[in-house]
Amino acid sequence: MATDNLFGDFANSWTELHLNALAAVFAMIACCDHDAHPAERARFIETAHNNPLLRNIPFEVLADKFASVSFEFLRDYEGAWKKYLSVIEDARRSGLSADEVINAAQIAIVSDNKVHPTEEAVLLKLVKDLSLQYKDV
Repeated sequence: MATDNLFGDFANSWTELHLNALAAVFAMIACCDHDAHPAERARFIETAHNNPLLRNIPFEVLADKFASVSFEFLRDYEGAWKKYLSVIEDARRSGLSADEVINAAQIAIVSDNKVHPTEEAVLLKLVKDLSLQYKDV
């Protein structure tokens, strides 16, 4: 994970970790069909702006973050999955709740107004790989 601060005066390292994790969850869903729908990008930015911790991060930073993480998933989905699963685990240890992870995935799933079985399968894999309890879903 890059250690450069993308946020200037807007955030500390915990916020950057939280944003990286949120972008990863969205990209895991958005890119599982080898395409990132524009609606998924828009919903990612909307979700970040609704998060009290991330709401003051500029639009351009949010858009760039989603674009860069999505690109990694589109280039090498399995490699990006391993890398960003670790990022999400770090964020979970730093206070990111299971509800936030699941909610972000669910929002990504319905962001194009369709529920794709592949995306639902990715959510279930994410829950399993993060060892979340069923009650968390």
